[in-house]
Amino acid sequence: CNHFFAHAVVFPFSGSPFIFCGYRRNFPQPPPYPPPSIHPYLLFLSPCKAKMAAKVASAKTSLKKGPRVNTGSHTVPYLEFVRTLGDSKSKQAEDRFLTHEMVKLKTQLASPALDAMQATEGLLRMLYCEMLGHAADWGHISAVKAISSTDLTQKRIGYLCMSFCIKPDDELMMLGIAQILKDLGSSNTLEVNVALGACMRMLNAELVPCVITAVTGLIGHVSPSIRKKTITVLNAFSKMVPSTQAVAVKAARQGISDRDPAVMAAALNAIYDYAMASPEAFRDLVPALLNILKQVQQQKLGPEFVYHRVPAPWIQLRLLRLLAVLCAEAPTVSSTMSSALLETFRRASTGNNIGNAVIYETVKTTTACNPSSSLLTAATNAVSFFLARGDPNLKYLGLTALSSIVRIDLSCAVSHQAVVIRCLEDPDESIRRKTLDLMYRMTTMSNADKVVSHFLQYIPSTPDTFLKNELVQRIVDLATRFRKTPLWYVDTIDSLLHVAPSLVKEETVQETLKLIAEGLGENDEEDDAFRMAVVKKHVNLLLSGKTFSDEMLTVMVWVVGEYGFLCTDIPAKTLIDRLCDLVEYDFEDPRGKTVVLMALMKLCSQRAGQDRVLAGQMEALLQPLRTHQRVDVQQRAAEFSVLLHNPAILMQALPVDGCCEDIEVDKDLSFMNGLVQTALDEGHSPYDPMRRRELLSRSSAPDAPGIRLVHHNSSRGARASSNSPPPPRTGSPFPPDASMGYVPRAFPSMTPSPEPPEPELKLDVRSKRWGPNAAVAPVENPASEPQHDRSSSTGGPAPLPETTERQPTPPRPVHPGQQQLLGSAAGAFGPVVKSRPAPQPELTEKQKEMAALFGLPTGGEPPSISAQPSQPPRRSTTAAKQPAAAASSSSSSSTLGGYSSTTPAAAKPSGRGS
Repeated sequence: CNHFFAHAVVFPFSGSPFIFCGYRRNFPQPPPYPPPSIHPYLLFLSPCKAKMAAKVASAKTSLKKGPRVNTGSHTVPYLEFVRTLGDSKSKQAEDRFLTHEMVKLKTQLASPALDAMQATEGLLRMLYCEMLGHAADWGHISAVKAISSTDLTQKRIGYLCMSFCIKPDDELMMLGIAQILKDLGSSNTLEVNVALGACMRMLNAELVPCVITAVTGLIGHVSPSIRKKTITVLNAFSKMVPSTQAVAVKAARQGISDRDPAVMAAALNAIYDYAMASPEAFRDLVPALLNILKQVQQQKLGPEFVYHRVPAPWIQLRLLRLLAVLCAEAPTVSSTMSSALLETFRRASTGNNIGNAVIYETVKTTTACNPSSSLLTAATNAVSFFLARGDPNLKYLGLTALSSIVRIDLSCAVSHQAVVIRCLEDPDESIRRKTLDLMYRMTTMSNADKVVSHFLQYIPSTPDTFLKNELVQRIVDLATRFRKTPLWYVDTIDSLLHVAPSLVKEETVQETLKLIAEGLGENDEEDDAFRMAVVKKHVNLLLSGKTFSDEMLTVMVWVVGEYGFLCTDIPAKTLIDRLCDLVEYDFEDPRGKTVVLMALMKLCSQRAGQDRVLAGQMEALLQPLRTHQRVDVQQRAAEFSVLLHNPAILMQALPVDGCCEDIEVDKDLSFMNGLVQTALDEGHSPYDPMRRRELLSRSSAPDAPGIRLVHHNSSRGARASSNSPPPPRTGSPFPPDASMGYVPRAFPSMTPSPEPPEPELKLDVRSKRWGPNAAVAPVENPASEPQHDRSSSTGGPAPLPETTERQPTPPRPVHPGQQQLLGSAAGAFGPVVKSRPAPQPELTEKQKEMAALFGLPTGGEPPSISAQPSQPPRRSTTAAKQPAAAASSSSSSSTLGGYSSTTPAAAKPSGRGS
């Protein structure tokens, strides 16, 4: 903004940046520039002296007043609002200021005499309030009014506020869509551009179909800016609504051949997004893309697209990335690109950063296709140029580019090995990490030991645990793939267990022990020599007295225990004494102590029966371990102690060099057949399979379907429920169908006699609850009522039907615990035979005193069992309101702690069910 002409100073500060930036603070004040030393008369030379005199007079007046601040396109109150907001010292001060301003802003936006400038600034202040966490819903309608304004600035601010403040599912969004459709059909190019920009920010997947037709109609617009933005908007719509991708792809294909370079660049970006998902559908565009690349390199786009002597570099970068996607896994397409890529290498070698970016992208495109030898050589030369520079950024680019070349041809990296190794000493950590990644990719059979050595040296120097874990996994992978000799592999794993023991997986340790035990299996003499070298190494390490990790100690102890006998120059007593010392070692992993005990057992089995002093030493060592806090240590100590007294069994159980012997496992446990037959002859029950036990346990659960008594042989027929299975066959120990929900278990000794017919207890009752009404429920005599199922009206089971063989006992209240016990007994033993209750025993004087103390009955008729179910749980105060329940429970229940407690007589069904 140019200030008054007398100062001839342009202040770089104005109010424009604050329109779209809500978090910029400390609004700058222009410095008090001194008046220029040049005389005002020399500023303007005019043939008209009168005009010159007027200008000089005004200049003198302005010099006296001093420099004034230009407010730009905003008013002073708005600038004061921004300045005060930026000067807030705390969140509380900011909230107080915004709360006060929102009151004034609400009144201002509701005023009918509001001009365009005040409306625009009011929306901006409302946007500040929304961004700082203060809801301003009352101002959203003002944003809707602003988008219908003819003033372009006010329209843009309105669309901006709607995209930030109004959600897509808001009712006001319908008004916004209507205005967007109106602006899309406008003849004013600026209004159409504003509406297209609002489409991407305001609409979601549900609102896209409302405007997709209007947007599609703008593909052939006369304005290049509108065609470019239309392609961009359709690309955004295709990501939200996949069904619109066909229209977007058509527009992008049409935009590639557009005369305007901006439209063509927008189409390239859209096609790159589509090609990432399905490159096969766009491989027909490769000739057109190569033609565009050639025209760009020949500067056919015009001088305005040249940047630092590189023609249209960003269009070249997008073209190269798109070609890399399309030529992947397509050799026929790759063969047509060599000449164009070689020309790109030649023209992009300008020595500046943008040229280096084009070269790097060309190298990546070369490695993505099937390159020729000349093209691969050009890419290698470009990498050499990057690595030879001292700039860390170029060096990082060279390492990354060389990593992509190594994937195609390892021979291209041979000449750069020395440079790559020197990069491990670079002070930049990102370069060191990239170098490690490159060395891993450059590894071959000839340099595997050197690469692994460098990795092992780098692990202790880095504090990054994730990098250590990655290096450990890569070392294991390289040692497995490029295993020169078994001894080198074992030495590598031992080095890992020394520098990073906690990061080595247990599978890796087990594979190492397996290799020691089995060898390569190709030559027995070589395997024996390898095993002897491993044993000598680990024995020397174990006897050296150095400190090792638990994982390393475990490997050494296993090797000594399994193959210690091969080390003939060291007495076995020395090895046993060393292992005895390790028993007292405090392992971080408690399993280490069990490994030591097993190694001792193996060494002692080789000297079993030869040294009585050794047996006594072992007994003294094992005595405190029998009470160890870990069960597995106790088990090993107990087994060891027993085997010490049976040398023959010890030698048979732990033979020399027996870790690779195959062990035959008797899955049927045939050695127990004699014991099982003896038990069956003595009358014990046969083995019950687990599946039957699970079925029976589910059927006898407390919340299993409940109790129902029906006659199977009644003249009226069985009244069985839908979930009750048929009774089991007589004399069969297994149910007829074990796949059903509940199958009652029957035993030969409990088979009911054919007469008289007895009821069977069926489980079809819902879960019982405690309470006064659950303990005792009023029951009427079923004989006085017609025979029908009362369970639907009372919620209980049906009564027993009358029989001619035996008169049913009068109904008696049943305790919930007894009812559940009866259900469990019925589920376990099948049909239940009812019997009369035993007479109530005579109470002693002490029992009578206790009964009187707790309000229990001391005599009279014993309580009887009823098939009536219990009622839902209720407090005793509720039970008092039910006379029938209280009357029936007066002789058999009392209230303890607010709940009913019953003392029914023991009613035992006949048979083993009791």
